[in-house]
Amino acid sequence: MIYKLENIKKTYIIKEHKNEHDLMIEYENFIYFLQQEFSVRLDEDKLVSVVEKINAVSKLIREITDIYMHHPDMMGCDDLTYIIYGSQFIFDLDERLDKLCQLRDTLDSELPESAPVSKGSVLITGAPLAVLNDEITEPLSSVNKAVIALSCCEGENYNIVNEGRNLYSGLARKYLAESCHENLDSIISEYKIETIINADIKGCRGTGLVSSAKDIKVNNVKFIFP
Repeated sequence: MIYKLENIKKTYIIKEHKNEHDLMIEYENFIYFLQQEFSVRLDEDKLVSVVEKINAVSKLIREITDIYMHHPDMMGCDDLTYIIYGSQFIFDLDERLDKLCQLRDTLDSELPESAPVSKGSVLITGAPLAVLNDEITEPLSSVNKAVIALSCCEGENYNIVNEGRNLYSGLARKYLAESCHENLDSIISEYKIETIINADIKGCRGTGLVSSAKDIKVNNVKFIFP
């Protein structure tokens, strides 16, 4: 579908690459295309400012997720999904940061004094999860354990860009294809995932999950075909 757009509009398709250098060059070529097409020049200072704000958003999302995963009684997994997915549509980054910060502070203020009880965790992954919320995460909200969702093909990922290195190199590292699978391994280990639900829909299939689960000895892998 994306390639068919080339017959209608002038289109630049950012190609996938498996190494940081090639993806960095791809971003530089994309910026050159934009500059030529619209007769503008990229303001590097503004780009740095946006990256800093996106990093702050990513840190807040991680903090909110971490609070929920250690204290799942504070909200339902469907609430967490709505918060993360819904915040993507607040396009004013300052407003988005403010709202996420307020939410994080509210959750912090309501943390129970006692240590959380480990009840095991569930990871939902595979296809994009926003459209599957009613079928998967809402029913799981009644489960007495933490449920986290992560897809390899969502609109955003929350890896942090290293601001101390070449900016394009840092962005390339953030969006490398294999970074999602590294993230899966990290989440499985950090939150002691006991069960994985892999959502698989026609035309969209996340890869690498089963091997990741097997390597960390998560034996309870379930496949759902909505």
